[in-house]
Amino acid sequence: MIADYTSKNETLLSENTALKADCARWRTRVNALVERANKTSPEDWKRLQNERETLAKMLTNEKENLRKVSEELGALKIEKSKLEEQYTLLSRQQNNVVEENKKVNEELQVLKDDMSRLTEELAKLKGEFNTAADTNAKLSEEINNREAS
Repeated sequence: MIADYTSKNETLLSENTALKADCARWRTRVNALVERANKTSPEDWKRLQNERETLAKMLTNEKENLRKVSEELGALKIEKSKLEEQYTLLSRQQNNVVEENKKVNEELQVLKDDMSRLTEELAKLKGEFNTAADTNAKLSEEINNREAS
């Protein structure tokens, strides 16, 4: 039992020594960094402060630009949506006009066919009328000639 405690004590002592050495190394490192930071010249501090201010202004400007671009994007999305709706409506209207145009062309063709048929019929009737008129004129002439003789 004492051997266990002795062994444990030695282990803890060696750990303690290692931790103290680590602590000393870190303390040295921190002191070196603090010393280095304290050696920074006032010009460097001014330069760093100016750079920080410049970067802060740039960040503010970029945030403002981002806000404006986001607003423009939103407006463009709304406009795109409206244009898509208009396109859909105009496409439907165009399809309706095309269908109506087909129907009108079909009606026009029917009317042209009717007109052609009626023109032929009229020409035939004119021919028959002219023949009848000629026959009538001949008969009238014959009657006049018979009455005159």
